[in-house]
Amino acid sequence: MGDIIHKSDGVTINARSPVATLVKYSTDLRRISSGRAHFMMEIDGYNPMTIHETETIIASLTGSARLSSEGEDPFSHDDISIGSDSSSDKF
Repeated sequence: MGDIIHKSDGVTINARSPVATLVKYSTDLRRISSGRAHFMMEIDGYNPMTIHETETIIASLTGSARLSSEGEDPFSHDDISIGSDSSSDKF
């Protein structure tokens, strides 16, 4: 957890969290605070994914698990595409 700052009009909490854990946070915060709470997010930095995390994402996109060979670049899979036009936007 980061800083907790008490103010006359409420409390401010500054914390770091992976973006994936914040997907529904704003909606949930407003729901439990009856619409009084506010949420602001700022990107603090980026961390590279592990090979396991990369393979999990690839499996969720392609529907099949693909285990990397040792030393293989996990970003070299050129058969994954984004969007409806599979001839462009390839990784």
